[in-house]
Amino acid sequence: WPLYWITGGSLLTLFFSYGWLARFYESYDTHQQTRLRNTHWQDKILAFFGVVLGWTLHKAGHLAPRTVGVPIIYLLPLVTLWFTLETKLLNHWQVGTPFHPSWWMEGDLPRFSPNNWVNVSFGLATGLMTIVLTTFAFYAVCVAVGGFHALSFTAHPDLTPLWQFAVLHGMTMILQSGLWMIVASSGVPGWVPAVNQKDQAAFPPDLEAPLQAHPRDCIAVHKFELLVGNLLLLVGLAPLLDRDYATATTTAITNYTLKTVVGVAWMVSLVWKVRVHMQGWGYQYIGDPSGGIVQQKKRERNRSKTTI
Repeated sequence: WPLYWITGGSLLTLFFSYGWLARFYESYDTHQQTRLRNTHWQDKILAFFGVVLGWTLHKAGHLAPRTVGVPIIYLLPLVTLWFTLETKLLNHWQVGTPFHPSWWMEGDLPRFSPNNWVNVSFGLATGLMTIVLTTFAFYAVCVAVGGFHALSFTAHPDLTPLWQFAVLHGMTMILQSGLWMIVASSGVPGWVPAVNQKDQAAFPPDLEAPLQAHPRDCIAVHKFELLVGNLLLLVGLAPLLDRDYATATTTAITNYTLKTVVGVAWMVSLVWKVRVHMQGWGYQYIGDPSGGIVQQKKRERNRSKTTI
């Protein structure tokens, strides 16, 4: 039943996402439509993540009571639904959140909701979804495959099955991508705004991104990494990567191909991030508490209204 529960949670997330798109898209303004399209993409990748993570832990025998997968079983479907629904509500109400700076960084929306219950609720949902559960999912996959040795590019597939290599690299890419977004885009923002300074957090205090880049530049990299990470989890489920189904010849070919693709994906990710930081060096938000209302940029160029 745990696998059906997680899969059902993902299907329910998709049901609400497609339903919201069909019901409200035409009534939204241009900015809301853009945010809705991108939150719809987010909903789909989170739903996909739930399914492939569930099947990965199931394959490894860790999606059952009294295993490392127990928190994933009970929390992932519920928190995913909570996080995705509240994200759509914020867009519907035309209020921002400090966790998505691309929504408010140029004055399109206020940084916080006027209702502090909403601010606190979404802060909890975001923390659980992007930090707690993602980190624990990484830990659970590590336990399921027997440790970090599965990350090795030089390990022989007879000793470290290729499916373990694929799923652990996939989960590693997903985790580091979320952490990089904290370092380069959002920082660790507070949840409750100050009474007299609505753009500044009163509790907890804002911790700025230590290597601030332009948040909209970060989005494409983040999407790429989430997509690659989830696809690697999916690839790990393929019978061709199991020793019981593969011949020596197919194993050799698959080993070379898979590790080459994964290595290239990591290199693309690294080079892309360096480029984002070089282009966005010195960026400050409009209304950022540390930078006043003047936005300082290294360059001026037309930007699409791509948001998440």
